[in-house]
Amino acid sequence: MRTKRVLLIIVALIVYLPVVTACSPQSSLVIVQSNLSVNEFTADKNQSTAIVSGVVTNQGIWPVQNCAVVADFYNYEDRKVATNTYILQKLGPGQTQQFDIKFSGYEAWNVARCNLSIADNK
Repeated sequence: MRTKRVLLIIVALIVYLPVVTACSPQSSLVIVQSNLSVNEFTADKNQSTAIVSGVVTNQGIWPVQNCAVVADFYNYEDRKVATNTYILQKLGPGQTQQFDIKFSGYEAWNVARCNLSIADNK
């Protein structure tokens, strides 16, 4: 009798507790849209800003958490000049979230491209 109760409790927990998976390379997060803009301040290049904006979606069947969108900014010589991240909130199946990742400073005016990836936020 006691074994049946324990088994019933375990089954109930499995069914009723939401399943949340941690971020991993196998996660179903996909960056579906992105746009890079560079604002150059010619009077003071330290105030220049490069911003990558976009949308990430969870195409899987489980919610995910502890994930970040990572932006690597490269200059015209194809040298990485900065890396910044945007921390995602818990993202359920089919949900999307917009992000903006900003890089400010002297090298920002010279940003030519940006690589985006999903990483674990641990």
